[in-house]
Amino acid sequence: MEIKEHMDHAYAKRLACQVGKYLKVRYGAKKVMIFGSLVTGFFNPDFSSIKVGFEGIKRDLDADAMSDCRFHFGSRDPDGLKRLLVVNLKELSPEHRQALLRVSEEI
Repeated sequence: MEIKEHMDHAYAKRLACQVGKYLKVRYGAKKVMIFGSLVTGFFNPDFSSIKVGFEGIKRDLDADAMSDCRFHFGSRDPDGLKRLLVVNLKELSPEHRQALLRVSEEI
C-alpha cells in the first residue's frame, strides 16, 4: 500500500495499520497509535493526512523508523501534499501528547 491522491477512510485506515505493523515488527515499537481526523471521523479523502505515533522504539532508531516509513509507504501524494506523518510520541510536549492521546486509537 502507498500514499495516493484520493484515499478513502477505509484505505487510509488500512495504510495506517500497515505502518503500525511495520513499526512493531521491524523496529519493536511497543505501542502504535493513530490520531487526528482518521480517528475523529472527519477524514477528508482529498487532503487529510494519516497521523501515526509510536512508543517503545530504541532512542537511536526512532529517526530511522520515521524515515524508513516515508521510504516504504511514501509521505506525499502525487500533488505534493504531505499525507503521512509518523512521530515518536515521547518527543512531544506532555500537553501535546495528552491532547493527541485523547483523540487516538491504538493499532
